[in-house]
Amino acid sequence: MRTVWIFLLALALTIPCGIYAWYQLKPALAGANDIPSEKPLIIRPVPTGTVVPLKRTTVREFPGTVRAEQRVDLAFSVSGQLLTLNADEGLHVRKGAVIAQLDQRDFIIDLDKATAAFDEARKTLERTRTLIRQKVVSQSDLDGDQATYDSTRAEMRAKKKALEDTVIRAPFDGVIAKRYVENHEHITAKAPIVSIQDISVIQVVFEVPEQTIAREGNLNAFDISVHFDVLDGQWFKARPREVEVEADDATRTYDVVVNITPQPGMHIYPGMTATVRVQRNSSPAAEKRLRGCFRCHHGAGTGCFCRQRRKSLCLGRTRYR
Repeated sequence: MRTVWIFLLALALTIPCGIYAWYQLKPALAGANDIPSEKPLIIRPVPTGTVVPLKRTTVREFPGTVRAEQRVDLAFSVSGQLLTLNADEGLHVRKGAVIAQLDQRDFIIDLDKATAAFDEARKTLERTRTLIRQKVVSQSDLDGDQATYDSTRAEMRAKKKALEDTVIRAPFDGVIAKRYVENHEHITAKAPIVSIQDISVIQVVFEVPEQTIAREGNLNAFDISVHFDVLDGQWFKARPREVEVEADDATRTYDVVVNITPQPGMHIYPGMTATVRVQRNSSPAAEKRLRGCFRCHHGAGTGCFCRQRRKSLCLGRTRYR
């Protein structure tokens, strides 16, 4: 009986020890039976970009309209019947070319009358001067003949000018933009006959807000280029011509005019629409402050990095300090 109890006691001590040893060795035994497997290689794209030196620039665009450098409506200073009209719209004319002429017959008759009256007054004055030296006539007679001479001479000059005004000549090289009358019509003095424009230099006029004029100042410091809507993808260098100093009462804008030299094969005419790009580069002082800064263009956007300020890349936006 004693032997049985000893056996049971030993068995009771052995079972817990075995269970404990089993739990301690189970992970090691399980790892020895597993076959290691390779993890799949994951390829991640690396963002790249183009780094260029950073410059602080101001770029604005404005709608504009083409106009001729010189433009004028021509009219007669006298009335009469139109006899000659060389003014087909689109016709190129040279300076001094005859564009229109009135019937001159009545004006020639008036000039002949004035010339005859002047000749008679001149002869009378000469006789009176001879007689005044002989003390045959008085000084008042001489004064009256002198006044008649001056009056007839002025009348003759006026009739001569009226005859000259029956012809309209081109004041400059240009093109006939519009014809307002037809030949053989009776023309009233100062009524427009034709409109002539000089398109050897193209002008573009655009409106600039008063805030921009006050902030930016002189446009000579800007790089100005013009794009015409009828010419796709082409920008042309422009030169500032004039800036209006009085704002429009309704829009509070100032008219700015720039000049463009036409290129061969460039058919741009007054009234066409254009886009004006005004760009101002940074000053030398600003360039010095931005030295060491770069702009990066990449798929996520645009960022900047300033080496001197130890500023990191800003993905998706550009910030300036």
